[in-house]
Amino acid sequence: MDGTSLQELEEVFAQLNANGDGKISAEELRSVLSSLGEDVMREEAALMIADIDRDGDGFIDLAEFMEMD
Repeated sequence: MDGTSLQELEEVFAQLNANGDGKISAEELRSVLSSLGEDVMREEAALMIADIDRDGDGFIDLAEFMEMD
């Protein structure tokens, strides 16, 4: 990691995981990006998730989040 602690990454993940189910969905990702001024279509968000989703369940779990570059 580039100076980011495990705890910091877990905190960011928890903020992105709005419903607290342990997974980041495309809708949660869209919501965060929207709050940052980025208008992302549902399909674009799904593609972003798919790029990170290693187990193919359509979500980003904490382990997958930690592996992001």
